[in-house]
Amino acid sequence: MVQNGLRARGDSAVLAQVVTNLLANCERHAPGAPVAIRAVEDEGKVLIEVRDQGPGLPAGAEEEVLRRGVRDESAGGTGLGLYISAHLLEGQRGSLVLRSVGDPTGCVATVTLPAVDATLPVSDSLSR
Repeated sequence: MVQNGLRARGDSAVLAQVVTNLLANCERHAPGAPVAIRAVEDEGKVLIEVRDQGPGLPAGAEEEVLRRGVRDESAGGTGLGLYISAHLLEGQRGSLVLRSVGDPTGCVATVTLPAVDATLPVSDSLSR
């Protein structure tokens, strides 16, 4: 589900790279599991959630997985995707948070970026 008229402030190429990294992580750590993407505005922020129905994160690893080089050796990867994604979002005044969820079990990655007033023309909103 994507909320109508939703616009986030920031570089669209950065957001595309981050979402691509998150989807690649879903495939690597929850192969074949359903994945849902949701985007809404909440209190002046755009929240983009990428949720898989895989095994979730190891208990207490929510912040650790965002550190450089941290990876699940059995799943492959370099341990750089989430680290780079988090740093790219910080440069856009945003953030990345991961957490395990239940019912059904899985992992949710939440990207947060400043929202843009949907009543402004695109050229005006990008310069603010």
